[in-house]
Amino acid sequence: KRQIIFYGPSGTDKTFMAQQLARGLTDGTDGIVQLVQFHAGYTYDKFIGTGQKPGDFHKFCTKAAQRTGPSVLIIDEINRADLGAVFGELLAQLDRETDNSLLIKQQAFSVPSNVFIIGTMVPGKPVGLFSDSVARRRFALIPLLPNYDALRHFHRDTDFQVDGLVRTLNQINSLVENPRYLIGITYFLRKDLSQHIEEIWRFEVEPCIEEAFYNDVEKVESFRWNKMKRRLTR
Repeated sequence: KRQIIFYGPSGTDKTFMAQQLARGLTDGTDGIVQLVQFHAGYTYDKFIGTGQKPGDFHKFCTKAAQRTGPSVLIIDEINRADLGAVFGELLAQLDRETDNSLLIKQQAFSVPSNVFIIGTMVPGKPVGLFSDSVARRRFALIPLLPNYDALRHFHRDTDFQVDGLVRTLNQINSLVENPRYLIGITYFLRKDLSQHIEEIWRFEVEPCIEEAFYNDVEKVESFRWNKMKRRLTR
């Protein structure tokens, strides 16, 4: 497919992966990469256009049509908007198996064959994986989960002993029922982690744990910094 979505919990580098893939696709070509971010107020008119004013996607496709290499639009947090409403009649054209020209606001418009779309999303936030089954069929869905090997690799040359942290994250995530609340690894991808692990855990990780186990106070308290300190730093 020419449309894919990286989905997974926060802290799994979805946007970074999308940017790396986009760079890989366009490297050595005249293709372009652009990023837009969806939100609850993002509309069809903003994406496609209204009257004589083209929207973000319309303008991107105009630029891409002037290139020969792959051109990639990254849509960050793609499921924060109503995808069916934002894409409108364009959704049916994304298969690109037939002529995909159509009239949008009385203007001829089509998606160039060199256009790729990469979306990112946290599952279940806030409108579900997709509220529109037609939209869902147009995208390949690729999960990104916490990668502990990547965390170990990152800290192979630092002074932080990562095994205790990996065991703790694995324990917490094995207890999380909703995948959107899994604890990602990007909180801990810093060379000076040994100096900042306490503040990261208390002010970034603990709120995630509170959300994941909001109805289980005992479990939340068991993963507080004062209970985890020795496990995380040895």
